[in-house]
Amino acid sequence: MEIDSLVTALERIDQATRDFLRLSDMPGAPRQLHEALSRWCSDLDSGGSLDPAFDRQREAVKAACLSTRDALEVLAVEVGPLPHAVVRHVRELSEMIGTMLPALVRVADRG
Repeated sequence: MEIDSLVTALERIDQATRDFLRLSDMPGAPRQLHEALSRWCSDLDSGGSLDPAFDRQREAVKAACLSTRDALEVLAVEVGPLPHAVVRHVRELSEMIGTMLPALVRVADRG
C-alpha cells in the first residue's frame, strides 16, 4: 500500500507541474502549484526502501519538490512575471518525475 501512496503523490505532483507549465502565465498558477507541492511532497517518504538507487532518486525528487515549493512561496501570494529560474525548477522536477514514475508503476503493478 505504501508504494501506491508514493505513486499517487508522484502522479499528483506531475499533474500539478504539467498544469503549471501549461498555464504559468495565468494568475494563480504559482499558488496552485505551491499548494499541490505543499500537500504532496511529504508523501514522497512513503513506499519503504525499494533499493538504494531508487531511494537516492526518490530523495532527489523530494529535494527538488521542496526546493520548487520554496521558490514558489513568494510567487504564490504576489502577482507579477515569473522568474525563468522558477519555471526551470518546475520543468526539472517534472522531468525527474517523468523518469521515476514509470519504473515505480511497474513495481506497484507487480506487488
